[in-house]
Amino acid sequence: MKKLTITMLHILPNRVRLKLSAPIKDTKSFYSNIKNNLKYLEMKYNKRLKTVTLNFSPNEIFLQEIIYRVAISFSIENGLLPVKFLYQTFPFF
Repeated sequence: MKKLTITMLHILPNRVRLKLSAPIKDTKSFYSNIKNNLKYLEMKYNKRLKTVTLNFSPNEIFLQEIIYRVAISFSIENGLLPVKFLYQTFPFF
């Protein structure tokens, strides 16, 4: 069984960058699943790196909900497989 993971690469109060373990198949439906009823949400997808950058309004939605929506949309695209969320920490030398 294929394992899906989402890794948080970068976070700011109004922006998050996530790496997906598999490519997005349909970016329009992926975006519409995440946006749902939000007034402001921008998504940039890098096909080569399989990263998604989302700009949002923290007054309108919490970061945790954005991550949940990405995970749900990612799962739906891949036949409702479970998604594991990882927070990447960088070693300091």
